[in-house]
Amino acid sequence: MSKLYEINNDLALLLAEAEGFDETTTAEMIDDWRARYLESKEEQEDKLESIMIVRQESLLRVESLKKEMERLQKQAESDESVARRMEDMLSFFMQNEGRTEIKTPRFTAKFKKNPPSMMMDPEFESSMLEKFGVPEASEELKRRKDQFGEWKSGLKKAAVDLVKSGELPPAGVTITQAERLVIS
Repeated sequence: MSKLYEINNDLALLLAEAEGFDETTTAEMIDDWRARYLESKEEQEDKLESIMIVRQESLLRVESLKKEMERLQKQAESDESVARRMEDMLSFFMQNEGRTEIKTPRFTAKFKKNPPSMMMDPEFESSMLEKFGVPEASEELKRRKDQFGEWKSGLKKAAVDLVKSGELPPAGVTITQAERLVIS
């Protein structure tokens, strides 16, 4: 089968040839021309139909793939939920039994501490922002907030060090450290 542009070129040539018909053109020549023209038109229609078929098949594949992606997404969410429930069940068992670690030939499950996190009371934080001189709207806001962030990190480190040494953090600051179950 020819390419669509080749078929269109053939049709254009046939139409140009028809413009050259005059009284010397015989009926046989016209019949021959008509047969070639109809054949080219039929070939063009077949080609156009093939293009539409490929388009439809592509759209159907896209729809099918989207449905499959949705199905796989639901399956992944379900499997994640099962994994979370199994981890929660294992964690609950270990906590009830007072165990911090379980070793098997294939896996090891143990509790590890998360890095300490610091919470500031909103009043304490706003008073520190005021003391640090961070205005709510100014051109220096970003630079000052970065400095405040560095100060906040320093406060967190100092507060964590205090808690580690057995002392209390400053009023308005709470240090927490959670645990997570690690299975490897």
